[in-house]
Amino acid sequence: MAANDTHSDAPLLEVRHLSLLYGRKQTVSAVNDVSFRINEGESLALVGESGAGKSSVARVVCLLANPTSGLLLWKGHPIDTACRHDLRRHIQMVAQDPMCAFDPAWTIGRTLSEPLINFGICHADDVHDRVSDLLEHVQLSSSFIERKPGELSGGQLQRVAIARALASNPELLILDEATSALDMTVQEQILQLLEHIRAERNISYLFVHHDLAVAQRMCSRIIVMRDGSVVVSFDSSDFAHVNDPYVAQLRSAIFTLDD
Repeated sequence: MAANDTHSDAPLLEVRHLSLLYGRKQTVSAVNDVSFRINEGESLALVGESGAGKSSVARVVCLLANPTSGLLLWKGHPIDTACRHDLRRHIQMVAQDPMCAFDPAWTIGRTLSEPLINFGICHADDVHDRVSDLLEHVQLSSSFIERKPGELSGGQLQRVAIARALASNPELLILDEATSALDMTVQEQILQLLEHIRAERNISYLFVHHDLAVAQRMCSRIIVMRDGSVVVSFDSSDFAHVNDPYVAQLRSAIFTLDD
């Protein structure tokens, strides 16, 4: 069961009719007319097979890609070029492979210090203590400060990636297949950590995943995508009763893997 969500009248984020084309002549559609909203403290899942367009949506929401058309609103205000830099502090992403996002020559301490300094989160004299606090939040000891990415396991690296995303005190965390590269035991540990962080901070999640069962557990609402478009959206409590052939296909895949 997904954790209880707290709602406000105005959504934290609203996506209206988002489309994204790519290619030299912008003829390939990655996202086609996608709309949704995320309320404060809410968890929303984008689910679909590889190529469904869900990660492309995540990149646009995280301000890493510009939409071809459509509108993004933050707390009711359109997101424009002028406010993008400030919003990056409030919208952070955790991707599937943290090793690709880390400089292998940097210590974990330096990696976690960077957003604290860049966003002016704390005074220089307090950075070390703040880094230690971030590691504690993701259940790692301060001894990791002096280690480098190559010395950590996949699960430990993903905890550091989550800590770095939390460094700027974001209001929205985008989790793009953040547990998919982990074995089942470590995945369960990371999911439990994310549930704890969300309950503690009342942070909103956009949870991008291929597994309906994981999405149902982590999120109160689910949007299923296919070929860049929304197939259906529903409350996770209605998961077993959704009458859609593609959702049935995804649901049967869960049971097949569990057998």
